Amino acid sequence: MEPKPDPHRPAELLSALYAAAVDAALPAHCLPGAFPTLGAGMRPRVFALGKAALPMAEAALNHYGSELSGGLIVAHAAALREPEGEALAQCLAGHFQIFSAAHPVPDASSLAAGRAALAWAAGLQAQDHAILLISGGGSALACVPIDGLALSDKQELHRRLLASGASISQMNFIRRHLSAIKGGRLAWACRPAPVSNLLLSDIPGDVAGDIASGPGIPNESLPSEALDLIDRLGIEVSPALRAALNSVPAKTPGRTEFLLPDDSGAAVALPTIQIVASARDSLRAAQTLGESLGLEVVVLSDRLEAEAAPMGRMLAQMALFAAADALERPRLILSGGEAGVALGPSVDPDARGGRSAETLLSFGLALADSGLEAALRVHALMADTDGIDGQGPEAGALWGPALTQAVALNPQAARHALARHDAHGFFAAHGMGFCTGPTGTNVNDFRAILVMPSNDPACRKLRA
Repeated sequence: MEPKPDPHRPAELLSALYAAAVDAALPAHCLPGAFPTLGAGMRPRVFALGKAALPMAEAALNHYGSELSGGLIVAHAAALREPEGEALAQCLAGHFQIFSAAHPVPDASSLAAGRAALAWAAGLQAQDHAILLISGGGSALACVPIDGLALSDKQELHRRLLASGASISQMNFIRRHLSAIKGGRLAWACRPAPVSNLLLSDIPGDVAGDIASGPGIPNESLPSEALDLIDRLGIEVSPALRAALNSVPAKTPGRTEFLLPDDSGAAVALPTIQIVASARDSLRAAQTLGESLGLEVVVLSDRLEAEAAPMGRMLAQMALFAAADALERPRLILSGGEAGVALGPSVDPDARGGRSAETLLSFGLALADSGLEAALRVHALMADTDGIDGQGPEAGALWGPALTQAVALNPQAARHALARHDAHGFFAAHGMGFCTGPTGTNVNDFRAILVMPSNDPACRKLRA
């Protein structure tokens, strides 16, 4: 048994809380009890897509054993470059065809992976049971444009969506109408095989059709709604993209279409849907650990969504409010969800992001600007549960009283980094980057704020 972290060593404690949150959402822990029981004579056929594709496929192989063959995996290239991911891929290669693909902007490898997925689905028969293991990141990793669109059209749209500050739900609402594989189209291609969706949710609110843009989820929304959203977001798109959304093939299959008999006259069941892990599960795990250590734990929400900078300022005010209380024990404030970043028309190519780090930098600046002694009792960790935040190797970053003190004396570097969206550059320069490598799961952002009592020895030392 690993020793419990010391509540009076904040960086150690915050790292342990993140580890508990990630552990709760690992496929090895959340998938085994979720796999469907197959009917007599049925064969499991597995498709795994997303940042957690490799460990999700491993869990399926452990469950079904020798019954499993002819599977397909579409994984993030970064995961396959890691020694652990490379070794796992070698173990799975005898049962799965494995594709490495790009994120967050699709490329030719994403197109090849998407086409392979549709070919895999088209080869299924009535005695096959299609098990779709879907996690976040899949919208870019498997990309097949609808008729009338080129890959370059999709790539430009992805870039504009990412720069717009749109929420992940908004982005995926648009993406699924422009894809030949999303919005239920992969499940449609699996007919006559029955389909089971097992999902790791990176979506605030856990809307199944938004996870990886819902390749296995019947979709009732209309292309015209996607166009309306594009216009509301102020995103410029090509005439080809507008024409494609206005075409009949852009309509995705909904529940009504799935309930109609197929070409042979046989009825096809609706795909089943189960979310096996989400931010709520991860926050509960962190809460349980915090309470076991004697902390007072407050869980704000598993679905906080806002621009990163204002979210950081809001969280700083909550931390300062807590620090003003006469705390008898450390107070832990947890939240999940997703921060957004609107990059604007010109982006510094050397800026490293990312969303969690930008939220934390804004948070820390607000603490430093407050001028309050209570700000020296606040620590924080903000990171992405997939282990990747922005354009560098970091999952997120840490904040502590020494950094509050340093920024209060000289805030210019922090303000400059925030303005140019280079929060990770700032944290790297101060040795506060938080690196984990790809974690094998993805339930979006994890934020932990630790407020120490006024009699904390470390705080007294800083004040001196």
